[in-house]
Amino acid sequence: MPAVSSTVFLRAGAVRAVLYALLWGVLVGFEPGSWSLGVPAVLLATWLSLRLLPPVGLRLLPVVSFLGYFAWHSLLGAVDVARRALAPRLRLAPALVPFETALPPGLPRVLLLNSISLTPGTLSADIRDDTVWVHVLDGAGGHEAALAGLEARLARVFCA
Repeated sequence: MPAVSSTVFLRAGAVRAVLYALLWGVLVGFEPGSWSLGVPAVLLATWLSLRLLPPVGLRLLPVVSFLGYFAWHSLLGAVDVARRALAPRLRLAPALVPFETALPPGLPRVLLLNSISLTPGTLSADIRDDTVWVHVLDGAGGHEAALAGLEARLARVFCA
């Protein structure tokens, strides 16, 4: 992934600091006396988060599009799983299917694996090199296109 600009880095730091400050306020209370510990804690949490998970360049419109796509496909998957549970005559042939990903290592792949696992009826079981092994309820097919669509949307989110 390309390195992010200092503007993106500073913006990410500011957003994280605000979120950590809100978290501190919710957990401890917004009492003025709590901020003598809260400010150093927020600054330390912000610094650590930037070191452990550096900001990446995201594009807002693809993020919103991905969230809608993910929500819709999660709903479709949940309906399919419910149909299979309530109508046992429907095909249930679990399988592990391989999927070659072109997403770069790091956050894009982590989000791909988690998105697969959060969609009902699928589970990212393993990743070796560029191959993701996905457990599906019906190994008959059609999974390659769905996984490729998910990967393409994530590639647009991460400017990859």
